[in-house]
Amino acid sequence: MSGEVADVGVGAVPPGVLWSGQPTARPVREDLVAGVVAFAVTALVLGGGLALADGVAPGHAARLGLGYAALVAATTTLGRVAGAGMTATLLAAFFAPVAVAAALTGRQGFGLVCPAASAGLLLFILVLRLRQRRATRYWIAADHAGLGEVGRYAVTFRLAGPPAVRLDRFGAGLGDLDFGQVQARLTTHRGRSFVLPRRACRFQRVQAPEQVLAALAGAPGERG
Repeated sequence: MSGEVADVGVGAVPPGVLWSGQPTARPVREDLVAGVVAFAVTALVLGGGLALADGVAPGHAARLGLGYAALVAATTTLGRVAGAGMTATLLAAFFAPVAVAAALTGRQGFGLVCPAASAGLLLFILVLRLRQRRATRYWIAADHAGLGEVGRYAVTFRLAGPPAVRLDRFGAGLGDLDFGQVQARLTTHRGRSFVLPRRACRFQRVQAPEQVLAALAGAPGERG
């Protein structure tokens, strides 16, 4: 099929592409805004709930709320940067403060081991996803697009049209390039090739995605 990877090493960006890039694997403004929102909501709900519903002294409730909120904000930001998905990020944001609270309050046995193990596993998954993101490359040519990790794999597919831009909910400087349902081909580092079932494909966490789309529209030979 058109769009097979050139002999430059599997997962590497082939020559002659119109655009190449990679997912943003560092915190940007949109991630910081998301962290601030998570911090504010957690501090307000938890601190207010402890003071109003449980009768905790307002000062102590505020300190607890702010401490928990800082952990939730940090975990939320890490989850977004790693592209770990909503479920894994929310679970990590829940278990990390619970594990810290269990340790600080002297819990023992399952009261400490269960939340600590859950938080550790989820944070480990986030770190692995972050390493994978840093190794991922995207590219778009006149008639095909692809993504992959250098030396590991490449996934290529034909373009039916320009991708749609899905802006991040916390700002327009970050977003996804959505190619819809595609029939893709996977090439491994051993040179084996497989046709994948039709599936949705997005280039995630692309910086200035609208500018990328405008640059593609004005590129010579963009449609062949």
